[in-house]
Amino acid sequence: MTRSVLLPILLLGALLGGCSSTPKFDPRTAPPPIAASELIRVHNERVAPLDQLWTRVSVRAEGRDPRGDKFREQGEGHLQIVRPDRFSLTIGKFEETYFALGANGEQYWSIDLTQSEHKTAMIGQQSLATPEKLEALGVPIHPHEMVMLLGILPIDPTLSISSHWSPDGKNVGIEVPADWGSVAFWFDAKTAELARTQAFDAAGELVASARLWRYKEVDGFEDPNTHSAVPGVIELLAVGFDGLVRIEVSGPRMKSIRPVVFKPENLMKIYRVDETIDLDEVFDRSVP
Repeated sequence: MTRSVLLPILLLGALLGGCSSTPKFDPRTAPPPIAASELIRVHNERVAPLDQLWTRVSVRAEGRDPRGDKFREQGEGHLQIVRPDRFSLTIGKFEETYFALGANGEQYWSIDLTQSEHKTAMIGQQSLATPEKLEALGVPIHPHEMVMLLGILPIDPTLSISSHWSPDGKNVGIEVPADWGSVAFWFDAKTAELARTQAFDAAGELVASARLWRYKEVDGFEDPNTHSAVPGVIELLAVGFDGLVRIEVSGPRMKSIRPVVFKPENLMKIYRVDETIDLDEVFDRSVP
């Protein structure tokens, strides 16, 4: 093939390649996003059957510690949720629990069992909860907001809110009031599937976020015509934490959950905790 013939072909290829590139998304000129009311309706239909949820989980935490050293830890456990405000996350290895985190609407707690010779627990009342107390647990958000980030709770359909595009046009977001600020829900613009959540403090600063994908069907419904799905992978990020926590869900199902799971005093006896730290006493000691 001569150069005179090859050159037009190359130029044509370059032009076609340029035409096939995706133009940059501009929310100012884009069509209106999916309405907030429709996003809420679709979301609430998905989570409506999930009054209580039990699932096995694989948890991986990786990043850098305060000294700058890299770390990577992995374990298996269970996530159990009874709406609206009870949840329990346990993590361990070889069928032995090393860590438990939970809340029951009145109290929140964490139990550290990594040191068998001195097991410790921290506990507080939700009515007295503050960001400082929750940070002592390594969780920078209100206990109720933890469940909100997982995309399991319904959204109030009476809220007067509007939806908006993400900068890249892939998601449509809404923002709803929360205990200590607000939570943003970002839905896939094509499927309306919840893809990401963000927790903001009262000043509007981002505190934590979760990426949600690879949804899995939930089993165990009495009615075979009932269907629901939960995120199969959850990646949690927190401002100030140089790393991430990845939770992979396995075998999510509806099942009766033992009440003891949400009773911290009973759990401390079962796990034979040596020291219990009352966060309200520690942080509010100077308050008359």
